[in-house]
Amino acid sequence: MLLTLLAGCSSGYDSDVQERFVNGCMGRGATRSYCSCMLKVYESRHTQDQYVALETEMRLTGAIPAGFRETMLAGLQQCRP
Repeated sequence: MLLTLLAGCSSGYDSDVQERFVNGCMGRGATRSYCSCMLKVYESRHTQDQYVALETEMRLTGAIPAGFRETMLAGLQQCRP
């Protein structure tokens, strides 16, 4: 019961942003577990506004912004595919 209450108080990204992240990650062939772990890494390093700005920059330029690269490397060390 306590876990349920704590989960309800999550300070992570909005559900639509989480869903977009996980679906995009899984669309590249990763498992849901791996993508959820990576999401937690991003949530711990970037506010939702920062994440959305970096995501938009990546879509517009086709390049991975430095902030994403650093977080991606950290996630690769923490999350195993």
